[in-house]
Amino acid sequence: MEDPAKYQRCMVMAGGGFRFGCYLGMHAAAEEEGLAPDLLIGACGGAIAAAVIHALPDKDARMAWLTSPQLYEFQRAITSSPQAVWWRVLPNLLKRAMWPQSSACMRASALYEGMFALPPLPVLPATTGEGPDVAIIGARVSPCAENTSANGNAKCRLHETVFGPTRVARLLNGHKTWAAQLANTTVDAVLDCNTGMPLSDAVRISIADPYYFSLVEAQSQKWSGGLVDLFPIEIAQALAERVWMERKRPFNVWYAQPAVRAVYGVDGNARRQQAQAQSADAWIDTQDVSRVLQEETTGKGVDVRSGRIVLRPAENHAAFAKQMTSQWHYGRERALRALAVADRRRA
Repeated sequence: MEDPAKYQRCMVMAGGGFRFGCYLGMHAAAEEEGLAPDLLIGACGGAIAAAVIHALPDKDARMAWLTSPQLYEFQRAITSSPQAVWWRVLPNLLKRAMWPQSSACMRASALYEGMFALPPLPVLPATTGEGPDVAIIGARVSPCAENTSANGNAKCRLHETVFGPTRVARLLNGHKTWAAQLANTTVDAVLDCNTGMPLSDAVRISIADPYYFSLVEAQSQKWSGGLVDLFPIEIAQALAERVWMERKRPFNVWYAQPAVRAVYGVDGNARRQQAQAQSADAWIDTQDVSRVLQEETTGKGVDVRSGRIVLRPAENHAAFAKQMTSQWHYGRERALRALAVADRRRA
């Protein structure tokens, strides 16, 4: 059987957190320029955006979903777990920051005890069959208990998995992960593909990142989130002729960088630099997103009475809709800039 042809254009939507509305704006910009991608790669919050674009036929319907009361209620329903008390979280954060060069030795609780409980995702309409194909990134987790030492540390194995259609699986057959050449990582060298996972389950898996949410159980397996590959440029290059990636800001060296190292055994910023030094047809620069959209996202705080770390969503639905609309416009504007640069380069 011959290998299928590559997709023409792939837009990568990896990360985003509660700012995933930016990705819908990026996609709208590509449509405006007559460059709608025929493949979307989604990870973490970007998986939500990819699924919405796949399911809904036009940008007006997508915007209606993005600003809907149902999505607002979903964010409001994300609650703190009993483990998310500051006197447990802060010492662990300080410990990771003090020993940032240690190899991966995460406690099993980093995967099994998330800080927040994830409610059911808002139901997406049935796909029309007109949207682009979608590949969602997650990680199958080998059981930690068998490798847990007396001090509670666990050398878990994470098997990066791409959920998608048969065409994606065939194009990625035999593909190695980005971590294949690294010695101390917990990420397996062989990339897995799964063509049977329902899209809604794949999205839920992808957003279940360590520390934030506990593992997701599906198909008699345990799964962790898309943070396993936040810069999937090698996968995108294997799948498509033209690749559009996001140029992200560095990981915070005090909490995000040590957390990535503790789970995956890698220097997250070194991986970011290595991925962003590779060739892509367009780099959409969002390095200033935290400054520009400082108020346009769900924040975190501490509840004084319980001591729990809590999420602070918008005060009401109108404020939420304004936040998401601002995200959409930011993503559109950044994508239009990047596509203009890419067109000049190709001319």
